[in-house]
Amino acid sequence: MMDDITPEELHNLLIVDGKDGSLVWRARARDKFPTNRAFNTWNSRYAGNQALNCTSPHGYNIGGIHGKNYRAHRVIWAMVHGEWPDSQLDHINRDKADNRISNLRLASNTQNNANRTPLLGSTSKYLGVTWHKLRGKWQAGIVSRTKRTHLGLFEQEEDAALAYNFAALEIHGEYANYNKAN
Repeated sequence: MMDDITPEELHNLLIVDGKDGSLVWRARARDKFPTNRAFNTWNSRYAGNQALNCTSPHGYNIGGIHGKNYRAHRVIWAMVHGEWPDSQLDHINRDKADNRISNLRLASNTQNNANRTPLLGSTSKYLGVTWHKLRGKWQAGIVSRTKRTHLGLFEQEEDAALAYNFAALEIHGEYANYNKAN
C-alpha cells in the first residue's frame, strides 16, 4: 500500500508513546505556516495533544494528517518500522484501540479473520458454534480461505467449542482465537 506521507515525515509531526500506543502531535516549526497567527494557533491548540484519536465505525483510532485520514495503528507501524505495512495489521488481543507495537503484527486477510471475536447475534457465546434447530444439538464449524469445514454435532455447547479450538490451532496456528471456558 502506498501512502502519501513518508514515515520520516510522520516523525516530524508525531510522537509515538511506546507504553500505551498513542500518538501525540509535535510542535511545528514557524516555516510550516503562512502567518505567525496560524503558527501560534496550531501549536497552542494541538502540540502535545493526542492525535488520530477519533474512533471509526469499525472501532479503529483514526484521524487526519494533511487532509487525509489514517488509521493510527498503521501510522504507528510505519513510524516504528520505517515503512508502511504491505498487508493487513492484526491486533493480537483483538482490541482495535490498543495500538502498542507489541500488540500489532502483519497478517493476511485469512490470518486477520482467524483472530476475530464471535459475531453479534450468534446463537452461541462461542466462536465457531451455532445451535442446529433440526437436530437439537450444538454444531461446530470453522472457515479457512472461504472454505467451511463441519466439525460435528454435540450435546454440550462447551464440547462444540473445544472442537473448534482444536481445529483453530491446526488451521490458524498463532493467529487462532480460542474459546475460553466460562
